[in-house]
Amino acid sequence: MVETVKKEIHNTCAKALESGVSYEIKVIPGFPFKEVLRWARKAGIDLVLMGPHTGRAKELGVIRVSATIGSSVQGVVKHVHCPVMIVNRTIPEENLKFKKIMVGIDFSESCKSALLFAIKSAQTIDSKLYVFHMAPVPPSPRYTQTDYEKDVDTLKKRLEKLCQMIPKQIRHEFNVWGGVQPHIEILKYAAEKDVDLIVLGSHTKEKSGKWYVGSAVEGVSFRAGCPVVVISDPKALLKIDD
Repeated sequence: MVETVKKEIHNTCAKALESGVSYEIKVIPGFPFKEVLRWARKAGIDLVLMGPHTGRAKELGVIRVSATIGSSVQGVVKHVHCPVMIVNRTIPEENLKFKKIMVGIDFSESCKSALLFAIKSAQTIDSKLYVFHMAPVPPSPRYTQTDYEKDVDTLKKRLEKLCQMIPKQIRHEFNVWGGVQPHIEILKYAAEKDVDLIVLGSHTKEKSGKWYVGSAVEGVSFRAGCPVVVISDPKALLKIDD
């Protein structure tokens, strides 16, 4: 069975592998996310690429829960020590040059690491960066337009200060606007700028040192029209400097 699956993968990917890319096909029986983690750590992988479940739910006769990326992707994002790229649909080849990279920021440590990842990527492939933050709008009639404008202005200054870490030679712009659900506003901004890649940081529990996917990452990864890179472990950025 293992050899049969290997041949099927090779035949499916043969055209993409014609460019002379060095590769290895590995098929391992077991729980998907655990085996991905085991192999990634053993091989010292720098980036894991995955796709959320699409056809398996129908095949198994179960209902696919809307806006979820699947247990395998969740398991890898929660535990892997390198960035994870999630691709939920076929991407045109011309968009794979990643000339427009968006970073979603909520000022957490993992989001700062996401910005660092985007900076290093932009330096390598000459991309323009788009940095975005959603200002949470409280569902309260006492929250006036004046309050909103004051908060947005404060957050823009904070985001501008964070963007000072971007080297001057990298083209970039940043924006802040209000909303209630981060993933919806991130997707709106990504569509407005027609970005080729979205980079997000997953939430981190500072005290315990554990990280989890987060609703914004899940919602964006499930619906995005471009690949999404998730940075879970801030230490993952150390590999990029090597």
